[in-house]
Amino acid sequence: MFAQILNHIMRILLLISFLAVLSSCTKKKTLVIDNPTRKSIEVKFEEGLERTVAAKSQERIVITQPSTTVYLNGEKVGDITFDSDSEYLLNPTLSTYYIEEVAYGGSTHSVPKGNKNDIVETELKFDEIPYKGYVRKDNSLLLANVWKYGVDDDLPSFKEDQSPSVKRKIYREIDFERRAKKLYFDALRAAQ
Repeated sequence: MFAQILNHIMRILLLISFLAVLSSCTKKKTLVIDNPTRKSIEVKFEEGLERTVAAKSQERIVITQPSTTVYLNGEKVGDITFDSDSEYLLNPTLSTYYIEEVAYGGSTHSVPKGNKNDIVETELKFDEIPYKGYVRKDNSLLLANVWKYGVDDDLPSFKEDQSPSVKRKIYREIDFERRAKKLYFDALRAAQ
């Protein structure tokens, strides 16, 4: 009788151990759903999870599946698969975003790393106004978070005695266009 009880307890402990290991293998991914448009959107996932995202705003959700299908306003946008990163920006409208690297401190010749996710020195034009810097243009459905400053965050101000560092920020297209034009006109004023 004692052996049967011990055997039963061992089976229960083995089952609990298996469930603990299985649950620890499920990686949670934070998904920031961004809506850069002027209208609210409905985003739904194949598991039944759905969110309404107001115009020019974001919703944050946690996903435990390794992949899923995304629907925007009832229509399939595409499939997404998560890798080792833990936070992502979901771009269900397939809008354009810019991820910029900016060098802070050190000499005026400091250069950003430009090595992760193709952030390289690029020349762009916005209404014939040039921009030159380290940036990546992206309109993917899923963007792995490689930035510290999100679409609603401001880059910190430059300080004269700052240690050399590199800051990354993601911009919605219209916001990056404004930044590029401001940098150009600020440089023109400084040159006068």
